[in-house]
Amino acid sequence: MAPNPDVTTRAQQVLEAWSQGFNVGAVIILLLLVLCNYRKNTLLHKLILGELLLALGHGFFCFFDEPEYGWVLSSTATLLYISYFIHNLIAWLKIRPFLPKWGARIFIISLLIVQPYWVLETWANFQYHNHLGSKIFNTSRLLEPLFRDPWWVFTTIKLVLAINENYEFTIPGLIRTSPRFGIMLF
Repeated sequence: MAPNPDVTTRAQQVLEAWSQGFNVGAVIILLLLVLCNYRKNTLLHKLILGELLLALGHGFFCFFDEPEYGWVLSSTATLLYISYFIHNLIAWLKIRPFLPKWGARIFIISLLIVQPYWVLETWANFQYHNHLGSKIFNTSRLLEPLFRDPWWVFTTIKLVLAINENYEFTIPGLIRTSPRFGIMLF
């Protein structure tokens, strides 16, 4: 197992390997679900497949030794950051019909405005995990949820409200009608 600078004991190494294994396993299950429902000419399906394929590699960095460890972690993290953007783009495609024109524009423009942060995060990640002397990652990493999650949270809330308003369904009623939707919510 690779010598992660933050992992010092055998138990920590085993925990890191298991956690990355669960991440990869979850992405593989999602990939299989997408492939089962995949339609060749549907942009949304292509984007979801691409997002998952980009995220898949990030679970394998823990099996490399230095100096490959830092390079593999940083390069797969870059692909993961791209998959975050694609995920938010997918959220925009799904929520756009329920937003006014100006709301859809604000959503996508705000998503584009935060992309310089991801360039900084990519650089900081590479600097930190390859021991190149920069400690900016210690600060920039704390900001990651602010630049990744607001669009997911907004889309989830807006979709639930749109279902209540436009389709005359309550969430419990929708879960009774479609238990798979309930599982997806939780």
